[in-house]
Amino acid sequence: MQDMIIKQISILNQMISTFIKQMVSHNLGISLLTEMSTDDSDNSLIKIPFDEKDKLNFYISYAYPKINQLRPSVIQLMHFLR
Repeated sequence: MQDMIIKQISILNQMISTFIKQMVSHNLGISLLTEMSTDDSDNSLIKIPFDEKDKLNFYISYAYPKINQLRPSVIQLMHFLR
């Protein structure tokens, strides 16, 4: 079940990324995208990487279910994100 959910999330993430890139390519806005979400096939977009001195800090939140025991991999991810 968990593998199916992870696969669905991955597919949804790709769909959202594709949708955002299509909106930008149709001149409906601009976007900050991760390096991972762009590739050489995005020839309708202009990628402008940030200089090291201009890089932005991103503040993120994470959420997890209220359960008694978190898996070690989840705890490891939480420590990494801090």
